[in-house]
Amino acid sequence: MKRTFCLLCCLVLLIAFSTSAADSECWYEYQYGTHDFEQVDVRKVTCTEDGYYILECRQCGKNVREITEKAIGHKWQKVDSESYPPTCPQNGMTTYVCDNCSQIRTESVKARGHDMRDEAVVRSPTCEIEGRMSIRCSRCGYSGMRNIPRTDHQYGAWNVTVPATDHSMGMRRRVCIECGDVQTENYFPEGTLTRGSRGEAVRSLQQMLLDLGILRDVADGVFGAKTESAVKDYQTTAGFNSDGIAWPQMLAQLTLDWQMAMGYVSAPSIPETEPSETAAPRTVCGFYLDENGAENIQYCVFHQGIIDIATALLSSADESNSLRVQKQICTLWETEMDSLYSEWLQRVPVDGQGAIIAAQTTYMNYLALQEAVLQQQCDEETAVLQINAELARQCALLCSMLHNEQ
Repeated sequence: MKRTFCLLCCLVLLIAFSTSAADSECWYEYQYGTHDFEQVDVRKVTCTEDGYYILECRQCGKNVREITEKAIGHKWQKVDSESYPPTCPQNGMTTYVCDNCSQIRTESVKARGHDMRDEAVVRSPTCEIEGRMSIRCSRCGYSGMRNIPRTDHQYGAWNVTVPATDHSMGMRRRVCIECGDVQTENYFPEGTLTRGSRGEAVRSLQQMLLDLGILRDVADGVFGAKTESAVKDYQTTAGFNSDGIAWPQMLAQLTLDWQMAMGYVSAPSIPETEPSETAAPRTVCGFYLDENGAENIQYCVFHQGIIDIATALLSSADESNSLRVQKQICTLWETEMDSLYSEWLQRVPVDGQGAIIAAQTTYMNYLALQEAVLQQQCDEETAVLQINAELARQCALLCSMLHNEQ
């Protein structure tokens, strides 16, 4: 029994020894716990590579590398003799050499570019041709030329070739005083409102169209598509050309229609026949049509008095002061018209006064335009005479609207 047990123990030890020897590649390592190393190679440290030595086992040939020192890196020094600086058009180059390993490295230095400065005008620019300027580099002295942009045209004042009216566009032209270039354009008479217009005048127009039930929008002061459509509708109803443009003539008629619709004024009286010469003096101006259908005015006592004063002033005037007298008469009618517009404002609620102010402004702009057109067609005195007649008619119309009891 003891003999069997001893055999089993020997067998176990033999198996264990065989397994350990198989796990180790080197019997020397298995027996002594380390390889039988010897140094077979040595490498010195460089700028780019570590220093190390190599050990090799004499029994199994296994190699091991042991680092002795990390790479030290290059120590660059500039070599002036092999370097040159950049110029304006060309790149420069800087050369370096390593103090440790003598390796050479070069770097490109970007060209500086010219720093061109203006020197003198060789040719001045005009609105027809570009100018020329001499230029020079402040660094290297390189010289050249550059263009100077053409100047803008120097246009004079606009000259009207086709006068605008209170219901149509005009045409005007202006000439460049430098080169004679002609610029022409169509223009609207003063006070015209079109799509894209903005402001209080547009707001007043919209409010009148709203009150008349033509515009179904808000009075925001912006002339847009809905306002344009409403203007066309009114123009069709009132007998104007339906173009969607609020001309001064249309605005004046719209203001009158709105005032009558709101009950602020009465419609002017226009009898079909001429009044009797024996009728009592009128306290309100009136309009009548003669047998040919032409409009005639019967002025009230007060306005007839202005006419009588004007007649007396003209009868005492001579050729040297007749123009001055005509301007005095013009001032009389303008003062009376301002008084009538003020009376109109006092009769209207605050929310309706803006339309009256806009109507007066539009009429005065129209009158100024008519005077400018007339002065191009005839002498100044004749122009003022016709303006006086227009002012007298406007005063009669306002008087009829404000004072008519019908």
